Amino acid sequence: MRIRLPLISVVAWCGLVVPAFGQASAPRPAGRLSFFVNAAQVTGDGTRFSSTELVTSMTYGLAERGSTGLEYGVDVRYSRPADGTREARLSFYDGYVGARFANGAMRVRAGQMWLTDLGALGAIAGGMFEYQRGATTGLGRLRVGGFGGIEPNA
Repeated sequence: MRIRLPLISVVAWCGLVVPAFGQASAPRPAGRLSFFVNAAQVTGDGTRFSSTELVTSMTYGLAERGSTGLEYGVDVRYSRPADGTREARLSFYDGYVGARFANGAMRVRAGQMWLTDLGALGAIAGGMFEYQRGATTGLGRLRVGGFGGIEPNA
């Protein structure tokens, strides 16, 4: 059995890049818009399978900050097969608003959040809070948090 798997990926992106200034008064939002085309072909035992998927990804929001202030972000992905073999998918990873208080020690967010700090747990629609204490050391910074909500039906 011979398997041949060429993989073609075409990526285009555009983004809003904010120049770094010495003492900027407030962070500015940043975003990224990406387009991908993934194509694959597998051949073996006289059978042939090919797949092409078109993907658009968009991220926009304020970068994480260590000081008091507003936070918001959105991160979505839309994908569909070029041949119509399955339905298109819209993946909504982040869509939240929140704020940091007490010189950045407390954080509160509400909305749809992908909980990357908790490993592969996934996403929730609800709220979360976080408290962090102390300066960053070689071992890191102590952070304690909680969240509540529902896990969206994927």
